[in-house]
Amino acid sequence: MGRSEKQIANLTSNVFSPFLIALALILLVSFEATICVSDAIKWSWVPTALNILPIFLFAVYLDRHNRLDSIFANVRNQRTVIYVLAVVSTSVSCITLLALKAPLMLLALCVCRLFKNRRIYMH
Repeated sequence: MGRSEKQIANLTSNVFSPFLIALALILLVSFEATICVSDAIKWSWVPTALNILPIFLFAVYLDRHNRLDSIFANVRNQRTVIYVLAVVSTSVSCITLLALKAPLMLLALCVCRLFKNRRIYMH
């Protein structure tokens, strides 16, 4: 693979990173599930703060301490800890959204993410 092909691959990986896609999905569902923009922003902060940020910060921490090849590690044994954290943080996010009586669509998205994370971890 040439230098320009690697640059295009890295750019594509960064644009379509799991963290950005998850954030965009949370925002889209929040805007669809609420009546006004302020409610959408308020509800989008809960899953972002409880689910996306802890996983991202932990991945950055592992990367900085040379425990990951990169933040988006492809080596299975390097991803296991991140998957476990994803299941735990998504569970906490679902429970919190349920307790706060979040919009049903946002809660459904959280439950779907929980099952997706469990399925990935189980394989």
